[in-house]
Amino acid sequence: MSSRRVLSLRIASLLTALSAVTGGVKEADSPLPNQSGVSLAQSASSTSSTAPGQSGISLAQTTSSAAATEENLIYDAQADFAKSWNSKKNPCGAWKYGWSEEVDGVFVLYTVANVCPLLNRLQNGWVDPNNNPSYSPSIQLNVGPAYSDGNVDYRHGALLMHGGGNGWDCYTHAIWTAPSDGVYYVDATFTAEQVRVNADAHILVKGVSCYSAPFTQDRDTGHYAQIYYFHAGDTVDFATGLNGEHTPHPGYVALEAVIQKLPLKAKALPDSTPIPAFKNNSNSV
Repeated sequence: MSSRRVLSLRIASLLTALSAVTGGVKEADSPLPNQSGVSLAQSASSTSSTAPGQSGISLAQTTSSAAATEENLIYDAQADFAKSWNSKKNPCGAWKYGWSEEVDGVFVLYTVANVCPLLNRLQNGWVDPNNNPSYSPSIQLNVGPAYSDGNVDYRHGALLMHGGGNGWDCYTHAIWTAPSDGVYYVDATFTAEQVRVNADAHILVKGVSCYSAPFTQDRDTGHYAQIYYFHAGDTVDFATGLNGEHTPHPGYVALEAVIQKLPLKAKALPDSTPIPAFKNNSNSV
């Protein structure tokens, strides 16, 4: 099943679940604060104990055709990266790519789009030529078939992130910026795609860490799903590094991420109300 089909099913379930825990669509008084998020955690007991109208969420359907068009748009990390590389534009649309010396350090934009000269030579990447030993840090899309050589082990279409840099202490970033105010669903999965990998992956929402995990085995995975109210200009930052090991070593982690504006208007504090049938902040080996 395609990632977009899975996302559509998740969102449909999500809207049904939100309606159930809120007792239906209604208006409320206080605005949603900047740092609010509704956790999509699997929690049937929490949901069943929440009385309708007491969840802290208030949602109203949007009706304008312009809003509906925007809310049908899915920001897909892999597909949107391909557009950026093909157009040789960075930033491109809602996304920008670059590196930093700390996960939350000063962001430096990648300036060169080229083909990685290593491995299967079918990886379209963004890099900074001034900070690029062994083609890292970088972010690359494998446009070739699945490739495994006893070192790397990545899938067709994988959006590969690798930290590194001149001091082997830099993080690589894919940063999405909200184009308008509203309620957004963020869904991301990191997957280690290299033998003997030693990497760390992070998600920062509006500059605040909301996900952080090490990846030390090939095919380690980590998933994050959350609803946020964003103002235009708010960011979701996906980053990976070398897990504190400042030497050349395996660090490929693939990112799959989709972000969609929901046809909802938040009017009250959500207070991280659990939504059934979702897992949040999970990592597995």
